Amino acid sequence: MRTPIVYSILDIVNGLAMPDIPFTNGYINQNTIYARIEPEDLVMQPYPDRNALFFQISNIEIDFSSQKFSYNPPLAPAVKGNLIANVTGATFTLMA
Repeated sequence: MRTPIVYSILDIVNGLAMPDIPFTNGYINQNTIYARIEPEDLVMQPYPDRNALFFQISNIEIDFSSQKFSYNPPLAPAVKGNLIANVTGATFTLMA
């Protein structure tokens, strides 16, 4: 069931800009993520000693999108374009 808290957490996740990822011979830049399905599990736990609240949504499906992808392996032609990946069974954790 999607409670108001779940809607709020999904609003934070959807469209979240991820940092650029440089790696040897390439990069993955201009990255975003979107939750594709409703979460099945939501855990909320207070941490009064830290004046914080822990949220965890499990078993959601997330699409990862990169607008600028480049990989130039040695002795092979360079690969450039965009990248779309689908992650299933993901867990999103937020301490607020």
